[in-house]
Amino acid sequence: MKKLPVSTRYARALSDIAYREKVEDVIMKEIDYVLNVIKSSKQLLVLIKSPIVSNNKKKSIMNELFNGKVSRLMMEFLDLLVSKSRESLIWDIFDNFKLEYYEVHNMLPVVISSVHVMNDELKEITIKKLNEITNKTILPEFKIEKDIIGGFKIQFADIIIDSSIKTKIDKLHKHLLMAEN
Repeated sequence: MKKLPVSTRYARALSDIAYREKVEDVIMKEIDYVLNVIKSSKQLLVLIKSPIVSNNKKKSIMNELFNGKVSRLMMEFLDLLVSKSRESLIWDIFDNFKLEYYEVHNMLPVVISSVHVMNDELKEITIKKLNEITNKTILPEFKIEKDIIGGFKIQFADIIIDSSIKTKIDKLHKHLLMAEN
């Protein structure tokens, strides 16, 4: 993820207030809610990113969509983003907030990809092993990727553990090509 300095500052401001008011858990849930609402409508997505639509119109739409459904702090924050014409950075700002939240709460989001759905026992073993290695609470996201052929891939932070058959075949192919030369 690209960390823009302005996005980091806005995320820090939201975080500081959320922790001071002890509503960081509420804000985390609301972030997902707000982003899901925005993603659910292509028109809303275009509207938020459009520099042509006035800030007043955007504020009105945000108020209509979220007033009474999110906390006062989130409404004030959304209003601030629109007032400062920073609403197009909402994804990056919220990602930065989440990263800090995970760090403070010793959590680690992990994407585990396999060709088939992992059974519960294998999921549990994988999570337990990652917990032992990282000493963090694992927040797993399991994905199906047919193109890896077999095996698995695990991604967290800046680390990729790739034990997929596709990668092994690609490495073997490169090795054989080099051996021919």
